[in-house]
Amino acid sequence: WMVFQIVLKLMAVPLFVGLFVERVIHEARKVDLSSRKHAIAMNEVTFDHVRATFEKIDRSRSCHITAADLVEAYARNPEMESLLRIGVDSNDSAVVEDYFRTLDHRSSGMLTFSEFAFGVLEHRCK
Repeated sequence: WMVFQIVLKLMAVPLFVGLFVERVIHEARKVDLSSRKHAIAMNEVTFDHVRATFEKIDRSRSCHITAADLVEAYARNPEMESLLRIGVDSNDSAVVEDYFRTLDHRSSGMLTFSEFAFGVLEHRCK
């Protein structure tokens, strides 16, 4: 009986401690990854930067943009890549249109400023 208790203490305690530590490390990694994504998404992004980019795209001042507006503005302003992070040549309109569709959660064919801002920040976090 004593041998059983000694073996149990020598094996069970480290096992439970090991499982607990493993779980804590796993949760810490998830929080760390989430924090890094947030930091990357927010790096050099200000409200004014997002607003100014939207205004460059919305040349008609209609307070909404279309895929065609985004394609045209992206080709005209290569510096938009630093905010949008589409990752393509400015002449690749198909990829820019796909990017627009990922931002257009309502599938309306138009984005308001709030939809644009939310979508851009969401895309940067992926």
